[in-house]
Amino acid sequence: MEVDIRPIYKRIWDFLGSRDLSVFIFVMGMTYFLILAIFGIVAPLPSVTNISKLLPYKVLYILFFINLLICEIKWIPVIIRRCRKPRPPETADEMARFRDKIVVSGQWSVASGLEKYLRRRGYKIQGSGVSGQGSENPSLLAPRSSLLLYAYKGRFSPIGNLLFHISFLFLLIGVGLSIFYRFDGTLLVAEGQGISGEDAEYISSTETEYASPPDISFKVEKITPAFWKDMLLFTDLKADMSFDEGKGRGAIRLSQPLRIAGARVTITGIGITPLYILKDDQGMELARSYVNLSIFLPGSEGDFQILDSPYRVRVSFYPDFELKDGKGSTRSMNPVNPTFEVMVSKNWKRVFKGFLKPDEEARFDDLSLSFPEFKYNGIFRVVYDRGFVFIWTGFILMIAGLAWRLVVYRKEIVIWEEEGKVSLSGRSDYYQNLFVSELRSLPKYGLFDLSTIPEKV
Repeated sequence: MEVDIRPIYKRIWDFLGSRDLSVFIFVMGMTYFLILAIFGIVAPLPSVTNISKLLPYKVLYILFFINLLICEIKWIPVIIRRCRKPRPPETADEMARFRDKIVVSGQWSVASGLEKYLRRRGYKIQGSGVSGQGSENPSLLAPRSSLLLYAYKGRFSPIGNLLFHISFLFLLIGVGLSIFYRFDGTLLVAEGQGISGEDAEYISSTETEYASPPDISFKVEKITPAFWKDMLLFTDLKADMSFDEGKGRGAIRLSQPLRIAGARVTITGIGITPLYILKDDQGMELARSYVNLSIFLPGSEGDFQILDSPYRVRVSFYPDFELKDGKGSTRSMNPVNPTFEVMVSKNWKRVFKGFLKPDEEARFDDLSLSFPEFKYNGIFRVVYDRGFVFIWTGFILMIAGLAWRLVVYRKEIVIWEEEGKVSLSGRSDYYQNLFVSELRSLPKYGLFDLSTIPEKV
């Protein structure tokens, strides 16, 4: 039994960067996520999220990160070695990597256009005999043989592997930042209103362990909804915005977020912000204010307290009002006949209920209440995810690495003379059969003709 005499730290290092551990992590990861999928069917999402944060999952994430990092450290020297300038084959053993030997008729000459053709296709030319003379050297390939031409391309194709594996590090960093620093909040902001930095009042928010609201400032200039026919179905919902103290301007749509101070801001819905005016019996204003209400859906209700008064108002909004069987409804979503359904209560006792148009007033207790105008407010979702950039960078590197490896792959061509016969062969990292077809078309660029005596060994 052979005893491993290496220091223990080297054995631990090799184990943590081994493929065996990679396979184990992969199998355990599939098992763990299968468990999450099963729980996702029978349990609510918050419970599944809490399960994914338990200690076994954290240990798996840490092992995956360590294994990936050590594998990358081990891979870098290998990639550097593979990117070195290749050498022409010098022995029969080195020729073993070339397959599909093709023997051609005729005599070799560099006066042909083959060399120029290969250079135009991106090949680099090197090797003995490229000057057309050939060199007799018993150490070359085999006795009584001489190398005529060696060409290669795709020398740096292994970099694609490196980019692909590095992409996982970016993905892992991005996911980690999202887990601990992601903020997702909802704001209700009306036309002409704005928010300023950390003073923004979020109506709802989801914060991770170390997250905090982003320091963003913007102002909503105008909200423009467009509806399909007369139904409550948006064909477009646009919000014109200004930010950075008016220096920046942009537009937000349902599927088109705007990036402000590193946060993505999206509009998800709209509401109504009416202006109410409370007057006494002499016509003197007692209170005036805009109130943001989520009452865009016909029949939905919102309520507010009148400033410095015991009165509470419940409001519904109908953009194109009509009365059916004593109940309010709307013909369309376009504000052609806007009407408010209002109920006013004092100390939980109702003092008024009815329908009000913008030019009408509700009278109660020697007071009058009106809603002379309204504007839209937007429901804005603010997502501040520090891992977003890393995740997208990881995906870009992954695609670039795959494209690099599969498109810019290594090809080699060797032409040599042996016992009076000229032969050519080649190897390709991928698509070898397709590459053979390319090889068989090469002799037409020389002074020999493959069609005369084709032979494939």
